[in-house]
Amino acid sequence: QTKEAAVPTETKGSGSGAMPEGKAAAFREVLPKQGQLSAEDVPAMVLCKPKVLPLKSVALEKLEELQRAAAEAAGKASGGAPGTQS
Repeated sequence: QTKEAAVPTETKGSGSGAMPEGKAAAFREVLPKQGQLSAEDVPAMVLCKPKVLPLKSVALEKLEELQRAAAEAAGKASGGAPGTQS
């Protein structure tokens, strides 16, 4: 029988020297005094310029132009629409 078997279970895993399971462990930064130091470069997000979108689509502008032309043609055919004369 060895001394290892007589060691209490408190000091093996859940003692003060072990990392707490429920809490996030805080890591200390260690910089070497000599030798090479390497760092991983993590690419950051690059934002593009925003695109300027028209308030009205081209199809809607064409449709409005056709409606305007149709209203003018109907007004001329009936002798002038009320409110369009200046």
